[in-house]
Amino acid sequence: MQYIPAGADPADYVLMQTGCGATDWQAPDIFAVLKNTDPPPDPYSLAQEAIAKLPIPLPRIAFGPNAEQVAVNVPVWLWVSNPDPVSASATDRTVTVTATATLASVTWSMGEPDAVDVSCTGGGKAPWSGADLWAPPCGYTYRLRSLDERTNGTGAWPVTASATWAITWSANTGEAGTDSVTTRSMAPVRVGEWRTVIVAGN
Repeated sequence: MQYIPAGADPADYVLMQTGCGATDWQAPDIFAVLKNTDPPPDPYSLAQEAIAKLPIPLPRIAFGPNAEQVAVNVPVWLWVSNPDPVSASATDRTVTVTATATLASVTWSMGEPDAVDVSCTGGGKAPWSGADLWAPPCGYTYRLRSLDERTNGTGAWPVTASATWAITWSANTGEAGTDSVTTRSMAPVRVGEWRTVIVAGN
């Protein structure tokens, strides 16, 4: 007879016995077998579950100082207005994994011909009081007005923001890792031209 191991929970075992044939009159052998149990939680699978739950937003594009007065040869400020980190968790029994996504950078495609993409760390910044409007931390200077004949009749350049989010995750069992995801959105911007008008004095 094989007994339940010392210190083990009897509820985790089931008793079995050997059968006996018609000519075998020996007492059946009774033994304990460990019940089928689920595999332990996998932190790496939980990490993917937590990452899938992250409410990572599409970048909300903003232009400045005045989105309605963007002009050639004048820097336009670029930023996203929803750059805050987001977190989510996944749990299986005693294992919990928490993932956090932080906006690492945004790459801007400005829409006009031959434009070079602008890559900025973080989400950029809106103009603040006292800022030098000619030196945005993330910005672009248009060369061409967004005339209808240049924009397929829309009168605006299509600006695409590609936001890269850096993801870190950690489990309460010590495992940890990193990942990344990119989200994109588009917004039109009308680009005109400022002209100086000189008025003669009296």
